[in-house]
Amino acid sequence: MKRLKKIGWKRALLILVLALLAFFLPPLPQHFQDLKADSSLVLTDRNGIPLRRQLSEREGVNSWLSLHEMGSTLRTTVVRAEDKRFYYHPGLDPVAVMRSVWLNLRERKVVSGASTITQQLLRTLSPPGKRTLARKLADSYWAVRLECRYSKEEILEAYLNRVAFGPNVYGVREASRYYFDKPPASLSVAECAALAVTIRSPITLDPFTQEGSDELRRWTGPLISSLRKDRLISAEAAERARSEQLELSPDPPPFLAPHFCDLLLSQPVPGRGTVTTTLDLELQETVEGLVRSHLALLKEHNVGNAAVVVAEVESGDVLAMVGSGSYHRRRDGQHNAAVALRQPGSTLKPFTYALLLERVGQAGFILPDLNLYQNADKESFVPKNYDKHFHGPVSIRTSLACSYNVPAVRALERVGPENLLLLLRRLGFSDLIEPPEHYGLGLTLGDGSASLTQLVGAYRALARGGVYAPLRYLTDEPPPTDAKVLDARCAYLITDILSDKNARIPSFGTPNALEFPFPVAVKTGTSKGYRDNWTVGYTPKYVVGVWVGNSDGQPMRDVSGISGAGPLFRDVMLNLGDEGQFPSPPLLEEIKICALSGLAAGAICPNQVTEKKLKESRIEACEVCRKEKGSSRIVFDLPPLYHQWAAERGLPQASAKENQGQGLRFVFPLTDDVFIADPDLPPENQRVKIRAVGGSGPYLWYRNGRRLEQTAEPSLWWQLAPGSHELEVEDSSGARKKLHLRVVGKIQATREEEPFAASPGPHGRIE
Repeated sequence: MKRLKKIGWKRALLILVLALLAFFLPPLPQHFQDLKADSSLVLTDRNGIPLRRQLSEREGVNSWLSLHEMGSTLRTTVVRAEDKRFYYHPGLDPVAVMRSVWLNLRERKVVSGASTITQQLLRTLSPPGKRTLARKLADSYWAVRLECRYSKEEILEAYLNRVAFGPNVYGVREASRYYFDKPPASLSVAECAALAVTIRSPITLDPFTQEGSDELRRWTGPLISSLRKDRLISAEAAERARSEQLELSPDPPPFLAPHFCDLLLSQPVPGRGTVTTTLDLELQETVEGLVRSHLALLKEHNVGNAAVVVAEVESGDVLAMVGSGSYHRRRDGQHNAAVALRQPGSTLKPFTYALLLERVGQAGFILPDLNLYQNADKESFVPKNYDKHFHGPVSIRTSLACSYNVPAVRALERVGPENLLLLLRRLGFSDLIEPPEHYGLGLTLGDGSASLTQLVGAYRALARGGVYAPLRYLTDEPPPTDAKVLDARCAYLITDILSDKNARIPSFGTPNALEFPFPVAVKTGTSKGYRDNWTVGYTPKYVVGVWVGNSDGQPMRDVSGISGAGPLFRDVMLNLGDEGQFPSPPLLEEIKICALSGLAAGAICPNQVTEKKLKESRIEACEVCRKEKGSSRIVFDLPPLYHQWAAERGLPQASAKENQGQGLRFVFPLTDDVFIADPDLPPENQRVKIRAVGGSGPYLWYRNGRRLEQTAEPSLWWQLAPGSHELEVEDSSGARKKLHLRVVGKIQATREEEPFAASPGPHGRIE
């Protein structure tokens, strides 16, 4: 008998173990394992101010809040309203179930439910489906399993963060903000009771409607009495709650810095819940106001839109981004001009000169600004500067500060379009995808595509001494990897030129919008046909880019960088304030140079300037300025390239005999120069004038050994043709001179602001 009893006890234990195994054997479904899975993405500025809430998977707003941050009053009130035995049942409440069955049978319809907080949480975690008996039984099972997996505090926290409180409003944080515009911990007893009751039927109990408000009051009264009965609140608190009139403060979801947030949400954002961006909302709103006011001033010039980007130099954090004058404008408001690709105009010139400085070592190096491409045909293209003048021998400093086009093309000839294109790609201009031949020498004048954010990133590299890293938009993302792209000293020389207010006076006059009471390096640009107008610049701490124009590409009227984007840039920069002097790197030194030759000034050089150079760079002594033989008069022994320019300006030059003594020679072009032909122009419009000096006429001309024609003067109009060529000139005495040329590539034919044409490579110290 005892043995049978023993066997029965073991069998009962085995059955119990098997039952427990059967109960716990099914694994917890994946969607029950992450209680925070439905959190909305909330973008905030760098100081935690919400900018944008993105809808969660349930098409609502929902941000997570820890249980202790909700306040004890709200937690107690919700538990009392929804599941007063929450802390005592295992996920199912048998008392509530029996009471619900009895009431429903008595009334012969469903008048009461028995769902616990755990079961309600389960519904927010489960895929939507029909509420059948089988589904209810399954939910009951998983509710018990959920209680075995999580603590009561974890379940309550998840419930209060996921339950619906209104239309597309989930969780106590969003509900508290939506109805009362305050955090949950600051809610009064009456407000807590209102939120707790709203859970039952958010649509019926909507306090923003009269019917909902009346119904809500009918339900909150008994709840407050129940709290007082169980001494969960004091008598005074209960009395205040009954008499309190709810002050609703419906505040629409934040929709700030719209273009900035759109840009972030257009790509995967790491993390979930609250994500802190780099944006400074106070600065953002200031810049938005400046954009609106300046667009109002520019309206008569057919300027319909503008964009501004502000970033920190050191961190690369984007502090402000305005993509249009008004985001809600129907026609083009949501178009983000800060990231749109457009022709950048002269804003790419600094990078051409930076490469040249790495080769020549000083900002006083001379480039020719001359009309070297005269054509007889009026329809042919003649390169001109923006001011329609040529300025003779000009330094890198003057050429860049005044944004002259012809010397910029000459500078690019020296460094090569392929090298500039490689540098620009390393600086983040990822949309310059064509080969160098596609852009040709026009690359330095803006023949390509760039965005305002790309320009800001590239100019930031100049401000950082030639070190590039992408801009940053989120504070939690690791700092991008730095890449050294330019010599720090050459980057500083570009900064020194761009911040030299005196150097730009010949082109921009004074006063002008680019003059500041503190150091600012700044460059303007205007694209073909006045369709895009730019100003980009920086201080030691901030880099600012401004674009004005029209989203549909319509041209502006009477607007340049100095009058269009410049004033807006100035106001933004003045708002940011003085950040001191630009730090100068070591191994730079100053030298006195001759402004005419760019060489080390001698005692008789009449126009001397102090210029900066790389310490290791050797500069020859000037021999251009000298005294005329047998006289104390100073004359200028300029290369033949400048003779006509000097004569037009009345500069005393070396005697004609001295020049003639050098014999027959070419003065334009020079041997091994390279021309770039444009396939879009008729061949007859692509001619250059070959010029020689010395000898005596008539002159015979040959190309590749074949005779071309005879001329009385030592010059010949020659039509460009692809390939390598050997040109030869012979004078009446039989003296001959040869010239090797090459014609390759492509060139843009017409520009309204920044014209250029095929230009030969420079030779010699001064050209």
